[in-house]
Amino acid sequence: MTDLLRAGTRVFKARIPAMILALVAPTSNDEDARRRELILNIILLFSILLLSFLDATILWNSIRQFPHYHGIPWTTFTLIVVACVLMFIASKRGYARAVSYTIIGLYGTGALYGGWHWGVSLPAILLSFALISVTASILIGSSFGFLVSGLVIISLTALSVHEIYSLGVLPWKYEGLKSTDVIAYAGILVFIAALSWLSNREIQKSLDRARSSERALAEERDLLEIKVKERTDELHKAQAERMADISRIAEFGKLSQGIFHDLMTPLSSVALHMEKLRNVDLPEAHEARAYLQIAVAASHKMGSFMNLIRNYIRHSGPQNNNAEAVQEKRISVTDELYATLEILKHKARNAQVLIRVKSDNNVFTHISAIYFQRIFLNLVSNAIDAHETAPDKHDENGKTIDIELFRKEDSAFIIVSDNGPGIPPKNIPQIFKAFFSTKSSDKGIGVGLSTVKSIVEEGLKGKISVESTPNAETRFTISFPL
Repeated sequence: MTDLLRAGTRVFKARIPAMILALVAPTSNDEDARRRELILNIILLFSILLLSFLDATILWNSIRQFPHYHGIPWTTFTLIVVACVLMFIASKRGYARAVSYTIIGLYGTGALYGGWHWGVSLPAILLSFALISVTASILIGSSFGFLVSGLVIISLTALSVHEIYSLGVLPWKYEGLKSTDVIAYAGILVFIAALSWLSNREIQKSLDRARSSERALAEERDLLEIKVKERTDELHKAQAERMADISRIAEFGKLSQGIFHDLMTPLSSVALHMEKLRNVDLPEAHEARAYLQIAVAASHKMGSFMNLIRNYIRHSGPQNNNAEAVQEKRISVTDELYATLEILKHKARNAQVLIRVKSDNNVFTHISAIYFQRIFLNLVSNAIDAHETAPDKHDENGKTIDIELFRKEDSAFIIVSDNGPGIPPKNIPQIFKAFFSTKSSDKGIGVGLSTVKSIVEEGLKGKISVESTPNAETRFTISFPL
């Protein structure tokens, strides 16, 4: 039986806080309105309890001191308690703001009534006016609280004059301090303190939620900025790749004229020597063999050119932009250099540019050949274009492009230099950016060097740098691990 009573007591104690929270829970959807409504409901619930206790005290004093009781009538105070209960019900049904004004008005009326009949110097009256100012600020707002405080000051002044000139000697001043007075004063002070604590606690909760929301928003904003930057970088990269494809196609179109011109020479040689071979007599068979050798060499030359063109076109599509750099086939970087120079030979000849190569034939790698073709094609083609816009060189070397390819320990180095007009210092930081170009529109769109930088850093895992002296030399240096 004892265990059952203890269990029942624990359940009852656990349910009391939940019941109180459910009783004062606000119904508004707005956060600020919910905070004020919660405080209002707590004030009304506390007021009902406090006023009920005071009402019982007044009833006891009126009965005990009858017919000499001079306090507030019990019936009047009972109506105040009933009014508080009705206001609590109205607040729970969504009329919290109207109830806030009503309760402040009710407190003000009670304080004015008490001050008018028993004097403003009564401590309970002064504490009541203080409670009104605090309640107005918390339930309605600071501006309304200042207004109510001004009205309180005016009321205190008027009641002081009334007490001095109309009330005369107040009986309660000679009755001494009673226990009920102490309880009433303490109750009002506790009510004010609890009201202030409750308001500060709710404000602190709101601030904590605001700070938490700011942190969450800041994190979301940072994440969004990262995502936007990543997406923008992806779009820029895709755009640069597409423009690089267009640039390669346009460059091939310009180079094709020279390539086909070079193809015509061996083709003409083949036709000429085959014509001679057709008319040759048997005694001249040894001479026919020489003609055949020349024709075969010319046809091999044509085949080499066609293979270069086929490989270049095959690897120029967008599907190859993200190809794996490492492959099973072992290639010679020197061979890829000479293969690319074959494509550029006619362009260099027309620009009267001499290309000189100093190569270490020991540079082998498993990196995709197309990467080196693009590097050599862009760097050498840019150097030729630079010479085309520069005045003729009158020194003994003329217009030159020097290419060095060598191996040092476990790294390879590619150096492409020319003695053209150079790059202005202000343009050096910009040259590797996509779509930056100082050429005319028919020469390029500014994606060649950005493509080279991307290939070197992402495909070869290497580094690229540039040095330039105006009207003297421009040097591109590439290093990458083998």
